[in-house]
Amino acid sequence: MVQERDLRPRKMQESDLDRPLGDRPSPPMRHENSGTPLSDILSGLALLISLIAFFLSAYAVIQVRRQSSVQPQSSNPSVSRPLLPFLSQPQQVTQGQFIQPTEDRSAQVELLSATRGSSNSATIQLQVRRLDRPVTAAPTINLANAIALNSRTNEQYPVIQTPASNNQFISLSNLRPGSSLNTSVTLRVPDTLDRIDLDIPNVRVFRNVPISIS
Repeated sequence: MVQERDLRPRKMQESDLDRPLGDRPSPPMRHENSGTPLSDILSGLALLISLIAFFLSAYAVIQVRRQSSVQPQSSNPSVSRPLLPFLSQPQQVTQGQFIQPTEDRSAQVELLSATRGSSNSATIQLQVRRLDRPVTAAPTINLANAIALNSRTNEQYPVIQTPASNNQFISLSNLRPGSSLNTSVTLRVPDTLDRIDLDIPNVRVFRNVPISIS
């Protein structure tokens, strides 16, 4: 025999009525100062920019240290360039300082002096020495075609005076090995220029030649 269940709603017990309201679970509270999506995006962008700036500064420091530890080397050993051009270089040509070979290395040319002459001119004293090697390139040195160069502006200054014809065209084949010939050439050089590059045909270029006052 099936018994019927009492489905009537249960009456609130007195213990439920006597329970204080403070003991009942309260709903979660909503924070009023929580960030908006826009502020979160701006904060993320600021953090990303800070990280990028940090890595770029670190990379720059590494590159500076790497460059300072590497010593530059000259690709042309025949051309001497002092490390401190404004401190270590003398203000006049000294013996053995400026020596360059001819293109075929059958002779060498040494600058003996470079002095300031009249206004806007400079006189170069030089010596041509024949070496014990055969002449295979151009057999002469034509001082009339020499050129003074401004290394900063690449401006060229021509010859204004050459010696006698026998010393103006120097024939290397007529010089015996071991013999030498002294000669000079005067070029137009502005008074404001105290150093020049000297380009003589059939001879390697002389770099940063100081011009002293005679």
